[in-house]
Amino acid sequence: MSAENGELSPERFIKELWRTVPPDWMAEFFLIKYQPTAENPKAKTIGCLVYEVGRVLAGWPAAARALQRLNSQGHNIHPCVNPRFRRIAGGRGKNSDVNVFVALWIDIDFHGQETAVRKAFAELLERLTAAGIRPSIIVESGRGIHAYWLLDKPYPVKDARPRCAGLQKEAMTCDVAEAGSDPINDPSRVLRLPGTNNLKDPSAPHPCIVVEASYKRYPLSAFD
Repeated sequence: MSAENGELSPERFIKELWRTVPPDWMAEFFLIKYQPTAENPKAKTIGCLVYEVGRVLAGWPAAARALQRLNSQGHNIHPCVNPRFRRIAGGRGKNSDVNVFVALWIDIDFHGQETAVRKAFAELLERLTAAGIRPSIIVESGRGIHAYWLLDKPYPVKDARPRCAGLQKEAMTCDVAEAGSDPINDPSRVLRLPGTNNLKDPSAPHPCIVVEASYKRYPLSAFD
């Protein structure tokens, strides 16, 4: 996981995603390690790391090394989209720990239909671009596509969540057979960290990378 300041680097991704919130808010990294066995093919272990946002943004190289080490040990790394405004008592943050959205997002899975889903996503991008709301960041998640729209400032959950749901409804046009958009827009949502490997199938790792980023910021009204 590079600490370089390139336009598509994991460091730039994280700093742009979280830079509009107070530094003492909490950044959560959810960890999943899949350990399938003959008896239980869905076996897994989960964990959670929580840091102050300011610590992550100021000390990204150290945080990146720690996360890369965990990824190399088989853990999938899933950062929160929206930082938590208060310390988490234990385990994962809940929706009640989040009071603003810093970005809107869509999460599209391939589910074995990659060519068709990519075609549908390209058509979706054309519509979004024509509407003046092309994603700020596009990520190849390893087994799908994540798109983010950075907001010009944090917006209350009650105002932002319906807009996120609206984008996800639009992304449902990418549905192909079992593939398609994940419609989950809960405030405490986690996605996947660029610069790490997608290890959902430990025997077939796939890199997660930023493939396009303007880092353009939108007012929430752009999605009315």
